[in-house]
Amino acid sequence: MTLLSTETLAQAHRAVQRGEYFHTDETLLLGLPILEPFATLADTSFFSISSIKSVFPQEQPAIGSLLLTPEALYLKLGEQAEQLIVDGYTPLRLTIAEPEVTPLDTSLFPSRIQASNYIQAGSWHTYSFRLRHQREQQRLIQLLHCWYEQRIPLKESYEGQRTFLLNPTMSYEEIQAFKQRYGVTLYG
Repeated sequence: MTLLSTETLAQAHRAVQRGEYFHTDETLLLGLPILEPFATLADTSFFSISSIKSVFPQEQPAIGSLLLTPEALYLKLGEQAEQLIVDGYTPLRLTIAEPEVTPLDTSLFPSRIQASNYIQAGSWHTYSFRLRHQREQQRLIQLLHCWYEQRIPLKESYEGQRTFLLNPTMSYEEIQAFKQRYGVTLYG
């Protein structure tokens, strides 16, 4: 198992915070910004158009970064940094939403709202992250493939439905072949 060096980690976290796409040639690495969670309407002290727009901003601010590799996950929030080894005992849950949502009433809400994607790994909290580019989604699919190969307990959903490799259009035959190859179930 090859873990990232301290120098590579620092470079990657800085690049993600600047909004840059970062990867190294020696490992499959994906850097994602961790987002401030959306508030709920119950969190607002009064109900007004300005309070609704502040609760549902067009884009959530990044509060940290998450680096994903086939062997480990690296989280940095402020000065706090954590590492989680990915193994057969580390369950991963991934929820991917549409990139943007268009509200029905744009007089109350911004015209476009960045939908949230979520990851929960092992004993970590659930974190919201942003996929900024199509190539990040492709890299995430490559990582999912690696994790399935390693038999990592993984549950993913895309736009509310259970998926494998973020592909909600798999045929019944493709799903059965995938389940047999990787030993996964729709519910596990």
